[in-house]
Amino acid sequence: MLPKMLYYQRPWALRGPRRKMGGAFMDKPNTEKHIEVGGGNQLRYVVGSMQGWRTEMEDTHIARTGLGSDYPNWSFFAICDGHAGRQVADYTAQNLLSTVLACSEFREATLGNRNVTEKNDLMHLVFAKSFLTISKCVGFPVWLAAKNAVGLRWFLF
Repeated sequence: MLPKMLYYQRPWALRGPRRKMGGAFMDKPNTEKHIEVGGGNQLRYVVGSMQGWRTEMEDTHIARTGLGSDYPNWSFFAICDGHAGRQVADYTAQNLLSTVLACSEFREATLGNRNVTEKNDLMHLVFAKSFLTISKCVGFPVWLAAKNAVGLRWFLF
């Protein structure tokens, strides 16, 4: 059984009569779905989103195939969770890819003569630096940024 407080945060976990929820939740979910289909670099993708119980959509995404003339065969996909507000998700979606590409370790991992393990280690460093850079830019303290990582899930191919 979840603590009572979580019932207010997670309306889908309600049991029995509906409890009154204030703040960021609606009385019923907005189930309108938005679908984006795309492809490139021998990849096909589909992105789907739904607002759900929140009063506004807080998440956004990045789906980009071909990363300019320097990385034409690379693709970048990320889901940016607003964590109770869309501003962070929007900022992240607008700035994350350029932050990743600006890391010297990214160029070293993608263009350098390194073995797979070294490239993997460099990419982990790129992700960590990029998470922290974005988190600092949106005003998260460093300890929270390291824990929270601005709600990102991303994939590079």
